[in-house]
Amino acid sequence: MLEVENISKKAGDFSLNDISFKVSPGEYFVLLGVSGAGKTMLLDIIAGLRRQDSGRILVDGIDITKVRANKRGAGLVFQDNTVFPHLNVQRNIAYPLVGIGFTKSEIHSRVLKWAETIDIVHLLHRKPSSLSGGELRRVAIARTLAMEPRFLLLDEPLSSLDVLIQYDMMRLLKKLHNSGQTIIHVTHDYNEAYTLADTLAIINSGRMEQTGPPAEVFRNPASRFVSALTGIRNFFTCVESKSLEGLCCTTIKEGIHLYSSKPCSPGVSVFIREDEIKFLQKDGREDRNVFDGEVTDIIPSPDFFTVVVDAGANFFVRLTTEDMKIMNIHRGDRVSIKIDPSAVRPVL
Repeated sequence: MLEVENISKKAGDFSLNDISFKVSPGEYFVLLGVSGAGKTMLLDIIAGLRRQDSGRILVDGIDITKVRANKRGAGLVFQDNTVFPHLNVQRNIAYPLVGIGFTKSEIHSRVLKWAETIDIVHLLHRKPSSLSGGELRRVAIARTLAMEPRFLLLDEPLSSLDVLIQYDMMRLLKKLHNSGQTIIHVTHDYNEAYTLADTLAIINSGRMEQTGPPAEVFRNPASRFVSALTGIRNFFTCVESKSLEGLCCTTIKEGIHLYSSKPCSPGVSVFIREDEIKFLQKDGREDRNVFDGEVTDIIPSPDFFTVVVDAGANFFVRLTTEDMKIMNIHRGDRVSIKIDPSAVRPVL
């Protein structure tokens, strides 16, 4: 068990503030945040490359705060694929094992073991200058794993890679996770985080915003920042509220009222997932949470379309490609949308 306990660190105008979390053996823990949020600084502190101003790092209940980096059992893979350009892949992987008591046979055995695991045996005699970005990333991971660390620390491991290479790298990381490797992975990409994480932690400006299983964090964001970071764009602030027929009637803008099955109060934010807003057929009109508006934008993506409807406030509605063809919606169309009261959720 790795425990990060009340870690704070000031560096110029930036600071980490009272960061705490736990990582269980074999867990895939993803730290999600925008650039400058403090993700890399926190990894450096866990690895022992920086010293925090306050707080502790514990492993199985033992304080390792003052333990040297090479004795912590943490292996850090840097974002920039730092490898030795004058050494071939085999010697790059072997480098951290040389001079610390391993025999040549043991070093060769470990290099081959991790080259096979990472699927780079065919690259062992190549120089870094002849490798692609994805191949270099694999070499950097294999070199770190050659030390067989308890905790593998990954700093933006999929950044700057082509989409197909990212997919292959995610398969590799899942393979390592399934083998029992404990992984702490920092990223700014919420799709990457959702795909890989057992536990997801959101960091913003040096502070933890929310921690939990990815599905829970994505479904119930704890703040406007988390909502935006996880891709939720229907986010409104309650200006006024009242109880009406067992529902909470929330005013989000003059003349615009949302009915929620959960209680809301002034100043509290509410959000609606894009896939929980439905287009309403003309003969199916109801009174609660029905809005007429104009389609102001249609945003395509590989798997769906996002339709922006201006109904006095902008609502973002997700449609599958098939539904988009059937409904034949275009920019400038007048449409009606409906939101079930259970889909209007307050940020708690």
